[in-house]
This record gives sequence, C-alpha cells and structure tokens, in this order.
Amino acid sequence: MTEEIEKSKEDLADAELKYVKSDQEYVALKQLHEELEQKYVAALENNEQMNMQIDTLSKEAQESRTTLDEVKLELSGKMKELEEKRAEHEQLLEVREDFIRAQQKLNEMEQLKEQEKIMESRLEAKDSEIQAVLQQLTECQEEIKALTQERDYLKQKEESLQAETDQLKEDIKDTVSMV
Repeated sequence: MTEEIEKSKEDLADAELKYVKSDQEYVALKQLHEELEQKYVAALENNEQMNMQIDTLSKEAQESRTTLDEVKLELSGKMKELEEKRAEHEQLLEVREDFIRAQQKLNEMEQLKEQEKIMESRLEAKDSEIQAVLQQLTECQEEIKALTQERDYLKQKEESLQAETDQLKEDIKDTVSMV
C-alpha cells in the first residue's frame, strides 16, 4: 500500500511537472504568436506605405512624361520657326543680291551687310534657345530614368515584403496547427 501511495505521489508529481511544462510552452507559443501578429501588422503597414509611394512615383513619372511631351512640342515649334527664319534669311540674301546689282553703291552694300549681321545674331539667339530646350529635354530624360529605377527598386522591395508576409503567414499557420 505504501508503494502504491509512493507511486501515486510520483505520478502526481510527474503530472504536475508535465502540466507546468505544457503551460509554459503554451505561454511561449502565445507570446510568439503575438510577436508574429505584430510583425505581420507592421509588414502590412509597410506594404501600404510602399504602395502609396509607388502611386506617388507613378504620378510623378506621368507628370514628367507630360512635361517631356510639352518640351518636345515646343522644340518642334522652335525647329519650324528656325526653318522659317532660315528661309527668310535666304530670301533676304536674294533681295540683298538684287539690291546690290540694282544699286552698286558702297553705302547701300554696307547697310545690307549690317542687316545680315543682325539676322545672323538672331539665328544664333534662336540656336541658343534650341540648345537650352535640348538641355531641358536631356534633364527630363535623366529624371525619368532615375524615377524608373526608383520605381523598379520599390517593386522589388514590395515583392520581397510580400514573400516575407507569405512566410510569416505560413509560420503563423504552422504555429497555430502545432497548438
């Protein structure tokens, strides 16, 4: 009888030890579950912020494209204007030749030379304007390239976060199934 009592006490002590151990494991798993939930919420918030950044960058890229289109249109207009000026310049040269033949006086020839210098100055000014527009176009292209690279980086980061989120979900499922 004493042996049975001793054995019952040992069994009771073992059962209490197992109960305490199970309780500790439950608390540890619950704490791990809460930590994973917090990480999951943080990942969702981060993903939402990245989506907002991607939307913002997409809008900025579209605005840059619109600006680029406007610059191209302006450049096209300037090129047409330059061609008109060149045609106008050629016409002035023909008029100048006719005038020289008609008038053969040195003073009138000097006056036509001054007019030609003024026209060349105007053409140089137009060329400078075109160069400035081309520079703006180049800067816009570089900005678009930088924005595209940033967008690609953000997409890659989003995919990485999605994979991490999926892994966290799997871990949570595994943890829940273990409990």
